[in-house]
Amino acid sequence: MTCRACGHERGDHGEGSHRDRYCLIWGCKCARFTLSAPLPSVDAYSDIQEERRRQDERFGDQSRHNSIEWASILSEECGEVVKEANDLYWTNKGCRVNLRDELVQVAAVAVAFIEALDKRKQ
Repeated sequence: MTCRACGHERGDHGEGSHRDRYCLIWGCKCARFTLSAPLPSVDAYSDIQEERRRQDERFGDQSRHNSIEWASILSEECGEVVKEANDLYWTNKGCRVNLRDELVQVAAVAVAFIEALDKRKQ
């Protein structure tokens, strides 16, 4: 199968060039989406990156948290997504914009968790 981000065949990448990017499905680590999904929205990724920047400005370096603390922070953010989704579905008081904002926060916290784990390896 071909990587939709760069056109390489699965497992065709050598060490180095694409190792700085993250991939859920390809050994080449250059795609950021599933096999059947369309190309991701640039806005979603830029919003997540911007949220990470805001988190760093607001909280500073958070790499000191252990995995349990990170899981708790991430779970709290996921709870906010569930609340927004429930409000939207069951009461029509929810808002798609708020739901999307909460999802961006979940993704940004997950990225921060990954960054903290990676930092501990160094």
